[in-house]
Amino acid sequence: MPLDTIEDPFELSSYESVKHSFVIFYASRDDDGKMWCPARHRHAAHLAPQEGLGSCDCRNVEEIIERTFAPADGPTGLIVYVGQRIEWKTGANFFRAAPWRIRSIPTVVKLQGAKEAGRLVEGQIASDLPTFVGSAATTSPTKDEPPTKDEPPIKDETPIENEPPTKDKSPKDEPPPKDS
Repeated sequence: MPLDTIEDPFELSSYESVKHSFVIFYASRDDDGKMWCPARHRHAAHLAPQEGLGSCDCRNVEEIIERTFAPADGPTGLIVYVGQRIEWKTGANFFRAAPWRIRSIPTVVKLQGAKEAGRLVEGQIASDLPTFVGSAATTSPTKDEPPTKDEPPIKDETPIENEPPTKDKSPKDEPPPKDS
């Protein structure tokens, strides 16, 4: 089965250390074998579920991930458990830092040529995983390679900590020149 679980997650110090096409980041399992995500808060029990949030937690995407990676000739995936809730919630969690920069779980990271080629986060996994994984078999550009004329460039929209958002400027955004 091309879906493995890493025993020592601290071996993942770089993309080069991964021999799989995909890395799946999940909440760690508790003593009952269940992932702590979703964490249900007693104060939030009265709130109605928000649109699309039902597929955001680790337990809800576990089955689709297992089905997607189950075929013997399918892509290879590596499951990484990020720690118990208290470990994950600290800013010092190993997986929140470079190179992984995981901000939400579950997250699926696609690797090509020891580089990140894309990622799906939370609810995107349930809706986009089959297409995302299927595109791993095709030759597509990474962030450092120019796209072919038929392929759009890959845009990494993952925010980097403490980096202000950027705004694409077009000529209409520029103020008119001042007359001297």
